[in-house]
Amino acid sequence: MSTARTERKTAKNKNGKAGRLHMPKWNSLDISIGFREAGIAGNQPPEGALERYAKMIATGTTNELKMILQEEGIVTEEQVEKYLKNCTALLPFDEHGFFIRENQFIGMLSMSATRTGWTTKRLGLKQTLIQGTTRVKPAKVYLKGGKLSVPARGMSLPRGGGVIKRSQVLAGFEPIEFTLTWIDNGDIRPVEMKELISLAQEVGIGGDRRFGYGRFDILEMTNNGKCSLG
Repeated sequence: MSTARTERKTAKNKNGKAGRLHMPKWNSLDISIGFREAGIAGNQPPEGALERYAKMIATGTTNELKMILQEEGIVTEEQVEKYLKNCTALLPFDEHGFFIRENQFIGMLSMSATRTGWTTKRLGLKQTLIQGTTRVKPAKVYLKGGKLSVPARGMSLPRGGGVIKRSQVLAGFEPIEFTLTWIDNGDIRPVEMKELISLAQEVGIGGDRRFGYGRFDILEMTNNGKCSLG
């Protein structure tokens, strides 16, 4: 029997009529973490970035390229390249301060799953993590109360001789809270997601993790059961 025919048969109820297909539920965890003394590291903000952000707010534009287009009427390839390079900073910031992106949390969990070896045994697990069916709310998790410094200089890098790496480090900030949701399709059970997050404490998030930055401790983790994505 073909796959299409099987699906049609599955979608029928006992009376032989097409039944309603229901969207799967989502699992949900409320998580609170506290970063260790080293803090979290990332690239230095580009020169003049804070001034440009203030100007964006004043002009009512949502990104630097729109501001340039509004002011000059044209955006060059060089300006686009510079903008994209700045967007890769591991510690992005806006008018509300520094924050961690949703995709950074997803990347951390994906790396944890790789370390366990689960991704080679269960292909659906990695897909659930990276294919848009794992979400973090809020999408920007702000880091409040931290002190910014630039101590990470002259670090020895793999395959690099005499390369000077400069990073910004944010430390001493308040614990952060976020909600992690993922589709309940059987690929990742709640107990397994908790294990991935526990391992992620040592994997860390952000830049220069091999030097001890970005590691944290779980302060609280609450299973909210199944929910609808909203």
